[in-house]
Amino acid sequence: MRQKLISYLWAGIGALATGTMLVLALPLGEQAWLAWFMLVPLLWTTKEKGFLAGFLGGLGAVFWCAWLSASGVFYHHKNFEPSNGWTFTACGLYAFSFAIFFAVWADRKNHEKPIWWLAALAVVLESVLLLEIPATLALTQYRNNVLVWLASIGGIWLTSFLVWYSNILATNFKKGIWKREYLLFLFFCVLSFFHPTPSKTLEGPSITVGVAQIADGLDKELLVAHQEASIEKADFVVWPEFSGMLFVRGDDTSKLKDASVGTSPLITSFRDLATPLPHNVAAMYSDGKESARYEKRKLFASESKMHTPGTKAVAVPLLTDNGSVGLNICFDSCYPNIFRESAALPNVKVVALPTIDPDSPHYFVAAVHAAYSPFRCAENGVAMARADGHFGSMIVNEQGQIVAELKDEQKSLTAETSGKRAWTVYRVLGDWFWYLCIAGVILYPILTLAKGRKVRTTMSESELKLGGGGGN
Repeated sequence: MRQKLISYLWAGIGALATGTMLVLALPLGEQAWLAWFMLVPLLWTTKEKGFLAGFLGGLGAVFWCAWLSASGVFYHHKNFEPSNGWTFTACGLYAFSFAIFFAVWADRKNHEKPIWWLAALAVVLESVLLLEIPATLALTQYRNNVLVWLASIGGIWLTSFLVWYSNILATNFKKGIWKREYLLFLFFCVLSFFHPTPSKTLEGPSITVGVAQIADGLDKELLVAHQEASIEKADFVVWPEFSGMLFVRGDDTSKLKDASVGTSPLITSFRDLATPLPHNVAAMYSDGKESARYEKRKLFASESKMHTPGTKAVAVPLLTDNGSVGLNICFDSCYPNIFRESAALPNVKVVALPTIDPDSPHYFVAAVHAAYSPFRCAENGVAMARADGHFGSMIVNEQGQIVAELKDEQKSLTAETSGKRAWTVYRVLGDWFWYLCIAGVILYPILTLAKGRKVRTTMSESELKLGGGGGN
């Protein structure tokens, strides 16, 4: 009993250390370099301590991270008004996959399994969260251009795999034994310190996009922000999710059409009149006309009781370019397949994303959601204009680099993107690396078991031969 209590105590200490580094490595903390070894304290203190110690340690680390996030002790941007509900809900869901991994790691001699298998297991467990609210440690690297670029090959899963691999590798470090992988992950760690801003001087034709970050209910301020973006000659301006509700009555969108006359085209979302439940729809309004509508496909939390999900990707033509704009809404961007289907439509060069994130202290949920944007752009080789109502609106280019962004300001923002559509492995092959992780997690134990049986059979046959020889 005393030994168990000591094990749990050490697991608790490891959880506090890992949880602290986790909140610092995630968006708002912006210390991405910590991600490459932040799990080591918990990995080290739970090794061979048993399933329960690992599970509780994993839970403790994530909930400590949530508490620190809600406190805002490490954050520059402060917002104490919202409740902690969504912060703890989102972290609590991630805690499930996190704790399961550490439970497996801590049980028996599982830490001796190949590092690639353990990292693949972590990625597969993270992917289970696609059923509710996706989350991944890759989000710690959303400003690391090289790690974001790697997503163009293997998706966000490849970046997450590397983060997990680095931490497990560091835990298995043995004095006097040098591995070449150490140099690779040291390189990634150093890169996390540098966040170069893309050049704002673009050669050849470009697309100027705008976002209006205006809180709910401020219709006059929204129109002013739109006018300001129009002065900058934006090819279109994205408004936050549901901003259209301020201007739409029933299915009458005439006020949105009027707002687009003599200004830049605008893109926003509102509820239609579909029965039995309406859709959350987005459309472009340009020169008094409405484009085809897109129906939000991934509904967030209780939204599934309010809206009917859409079933197909939609893109609308750019008036000033020979390309088109893919339409997504908010939670859609958390799902790689949804964004990929939009980006794969003919000649899509940029995706518009009206967003409104749930209130959370210090904008934690909005910041984490925004961190998906560079990965989605890099994966599919298209730019994105993301407009939130409160925090984290950003314009990202086709390489996944953040061109411009807003923190907690209430204003408009415009920036140029190249107008190019980059070819990527991911857009062609999709989540191949994720499937590879699943296959590896399943097949390795099977092959190991089969190999063990073959060895035991061979040994038994040898013993029989020896025994037979002795009898003669």
